Amino acid sequence: MVQRLADILGVSFEELASGRKAAGARELPVWDLGRIAGAAETLADAPIETIRVTTDEADQADAVVILAGDSMEPLFLPGDLLGIKQGATAAPGDYVVVRLPTGELAFRRFGGITAQGIVLAALNPRHQPMIAPRAEIVGVYRWLRRSAPGR
Repeated sequence: MVQRLADILGVSFEELASGRKAAGARELPVWDLGRIAGAAETLADAPIETIRVTTDEADQADAVVILAGDSMEPLFLPGDLLGIKQGATAAPGDYVVVRLPTGELAFRRFGGITAQGIVLAALNPRHQPMIAPRAEIVGVYRWLRRSAPGR
């Protein structure tokens, strides 16, 4: 149970028990996709918080987003923390954060680029794939940290 709490918080068991930060731990900015969706806010705006991550996580990602909605269930759940690398090149099949023409940010599976726009797919069959003209890939998914229940 204590190890699960440490995993959720992104700290080692020793850090949790001692209350001291481990060497090499770094902080990354966190944005809430649920708060950004439909708003003028973007990842360029101030993050809602920062989160401590391991050196390995920080080497792979430079930002963290909190997932909102059920479009990526069952693999990704609302409240999950997703490490993303901003500006990384996406390949078909990668999971990406995209800025839609409306300004909203979405997390979807990248299907490629057609003459009509970026092809994006949800994992949840209740959500249809979409082609987003003039969409911009903001970042590519690198790692998942499952959120605490009730977050």
